Amino acid sequence: TDYVLPIYAGTAVFAYVLGIASVRLLLRATHDPSPSRTTKVVAVFLPIGGALATLAGMGTAWILGFSTTAVTFVAVIVAVLCVLVATFALARAWALRTTA
Repeated sequence: TDYVLPIYAGTAVFAYVLGIASVRLLLRATHDPSPSRTTKVVAVFLPIGGALATLAGMGTAWILGFSTTAVTFVAVIVAVLCVLVATFALARAWALRTTA
């Protein structure tokens, strides 16, 4: 059990870096005029969104009784993805608002 926390922490850092890198690469590939600003805002918003997504996933699992059915897995994934999509959308809106 001594290795569980480092695995979780490493996975979280990996997901954070991949999230920021994917936003940066996507915006550069689409020739966006402000990929740097959006990437910086995403870097700030993503830890908050990640924590909220974790809470949403845990809450969804709790409401469904922490069952191991496919319905619970799908519901948790949908809840987490909705929060993360909202996080990226708010970060993008914030980045565009502050540059206008």
